Amino acid sequence: MKIDIEDIIISEAKEGHVEDWTYVFLKGLSSYRWMSRFIKDQNISEVDIEISYIDDVKHKNPNDLFLIAHYNKIPVGIIRLEEYWLPKTMKILSHFPLVILRYQRSGIGSLLVKEAIIRAQKIGFTNIWSECWSKDKREISVYQSFFEKIGFKNESNRLEMNCNLDRFKSKNFPDKQELTKIISSNLSDEFVETMSKSYTVSNDKLHIIENLGDPIVCRGFLMKTHSIFERIGLDVKFILSKYKEQNCAAMMIASSKYKGMVLEIGVRPEFRKLKIGQTLIVDFLNELKDKKCKEVILGVDEENMPAVNLYLKLGFQQTWFGSMFLLHDYEKLGLKNKT
Repeated sequence: MKIDIEDIIISEAKEGHVEDWTYVFLKGLSSYRWMSRFIKDQNISEVDIEISYIDDVKHKNPNDLFLIAHYNKIPVGIIRLEEYWLPKTMKILSHFPLVILRYQRSGIGSLLVKEAIIRAQKIGFTNIWSECWSKDKREISVYQSFFEKIGFKNESNRLEMNCNLDRFKSKNFPDKQELTKIISSNLSDEFVETMSKSYTVSNDKLHIIENLGDPIVCRGFLMKTHSIFERIGLDVKFILSKYKEQNCAAMMIASSKYKGMVLEIGVRPEFRKLKIGQTLIVDFLNELKDKKCKEVILGVDEENMPAVNLYLKLGFQQTWFGSMFLLHDYEKLGLKNKT
């Protein structure tokens, strides 16, 4: 549909925009077959989305952004950004921007991104990431094409992997007698040091790009992760592992009655190839299985083949595909580069 882009009005979305936001959300996702099926299969109703939106707006971080675009008073597009864990960084959430099908390919999506970045820069944010998750790689390719066209670069392809504990058998994975563990609800200096050292040499691109080998950066990341998962009701634990009395590995986990998550795991380079990572994960799987938990979920870089192969060996399956994009060329959006 041909429109005059100058007639697009973008404003902050508030509680009063709940009907407009929900309308665009459902209509925008309808152009993506898999996400449409997902909403239908999960029995997510219009009322569910309205309730979720109002709750998100009420409890959002002061710096998070919810923007909505209107054309001739008709809601046509939305975008949502949240403060990322990296300093001065915001992230465009998965499947945003969303534009109603009949108004796509008219520049509304890139206009929403541009306006969001302008607003983010005004409050001190200089780096913009974006992510997209789906069970259909074709949907991700659509977003990759869009974001690369407006100056973003694909930094990491991600996998979410799931292990059904009803089918997990650990008899082929013996314990390592030399390995001891310290489990805590609190983040210790030893844990941060061990995790950051494990990330100085990593096959996961984000560990390098986001400088997680720096203990200060790593601490901020771990604290932010802890806050996110604790806020949604999961029990978060930090596991520091010692091999022959030396700190060798660290694992951050979260769990509920029905689900467990490996949030982060790292083995220091000098202790690799001793199957320490395997032992830590197997122990976690067994513990949750004994508690009648149903599944364990983790995320990994698609190109980190040693980790991917280990998870496949343990019975994990690929469930979701994701991509992380970082804005490099601000000029493609008609903006000045970050300062």
